[in-house]
Amino acid sequence: MKTYPPLIRDALRYLDSMGAELTTRDKRPWSRRLLWSLGVPLPPPPLTGFCVNAAVSGTGFGLYFGGFMTLANLVLGPERSPSLLAGSIFFGTFMGLHVAIRAWLVASKSSLPSWRHFRTNLKNFVPQDTAPPERL
Repeated sequence: MKTYPPLIRDALRYLDSMGAELTTRDKRPWSRRLLWSLGVPLPPPPLTGFCVNAAVSGTGFGLYFGGFMTLANLVLGPERSPSLLAGSIFFGTFMGLHVAIRAWLVASKSSLPSWRHFRTNLKNFVPQDTAPPERL
């Protein structure tokens, strides 16, 4: 079982208690799970602001796509380098905005609090009698 920072576990428990509106992709995207397993307490996307979601998701997708394009560059040759770099920047920007808009829509539809409000009023949001989920 992966261990995430305690505040993140509480936030995920809260999001799990919100119902079927939130999918696993909404609550626990792969980039956040990686950061959480490394001990970085970055909030789940529905509780995070638009700009932070866009920056974190865009950077993650851009680096992933850039790595893939670097491998393609080794096969295709160095004359395609500028277009591959521009493609990874465009892809990262597009996907960052996509994830940020999706998280914003989910948060507004579910009436979720902001991360700052969640942290300061943690006792009001997290059910205390609920056991942590088996797999986070």
